[in-house]
Amino acid sequence: MTQFNPLQTIKRRFFAMRNGIVADTLRKAGSPYRIIFGLNLPQISEIARVTGCNHEMAETLLADNHTRESQLMASMIADPAMIDHDEATRWCDAMLSAEAVDVLCLKLLRRISDPVNTAIRWTTETSPENAPLRRYAGIRLMWNLIPQHSPSLRPVAAEAARQGGDHAALAARLVEEIDFLAGE
Repeated sequence: MTQFNPLQTIKRRFFAMRNGIVADTLRKAGSPYRIIFGLNLPQISEIARVTGCNHEMAETLLADNHTRESQLMASMIADPAMIDHDEATRWCDAMLSAEAVDVLCLKLLRRISDPVNTAIRWTTETSPENAPLRRYAGIRLMWNLIPQHSPSLRPVAAEAARQGGDHAALAARLVEEIDFLAGE
């Protein structure tokens, strides 16, 4: 009798829904993953919905950094109650692409206990260790927090925009959005 392996079941679902055109496009665009099934986010979300919240499986998928869809789905099934700032940083550092960071912020990190602190710390971080990806994640996380936390996010985003660098334009657009929503 074969033992049930939930990861194999998930990967079979990825395989059944694969899209070669999307996978080839992602490869040609420089995606860092060795295995790309080419699923779109609604397809991955559907598999995640069927799987349900399963933090242990999320950790397994996160560790599978060779497969694009595994990293994207990990954020969708992880338990936000299990993620503090240090865990969020570990998850962010495990991500290999901006796409994975975007999904991480949207599906998981905005729901952790103190997302504002995490976003601010990453955006203002100066340590060289993975700082560009964390700064990007901090700004992307702020986008998900605008409705509830605009006053505390605006000064941080404005400073990130003033400092320049890779993500200054994204930070500047964040400031514009906060100002627009505030009626300024």
